[in-house]
Amino acid sequence: MLVIGVKQEEPDKIFLMMLVMAVGTFLPYIEIVLTGVTVFILVISFVIMSLHIYLLLCVVSIYIIITNKVKLQRVWYTRDTRY
Repeated sequence: MLVIGVKQEEPDKIFLMMLVMAVGTFLPYIEIVLTGVTVFILVISFVIMSLHIYLLLCVVSIYIIITNKVKLQRVWYTRDTRY
């Protein structure tokens, strides 16, 4: 497990893409899902110890989501109506 975690650049990118997609999908329901997503991200990051930077990014993004929750929801709703 640890050896696999040392060198995986493309899986990290895939993980980031999945994380972004998950956050974008759950933004309207962020109040309900926020704690679950946070715990999930923390568990994943601690299991794969090579993702210290991603753990930092996750904490920062979660803080930003909490502070600007309404603004983010408005942006995503306007994007949904355009398509």
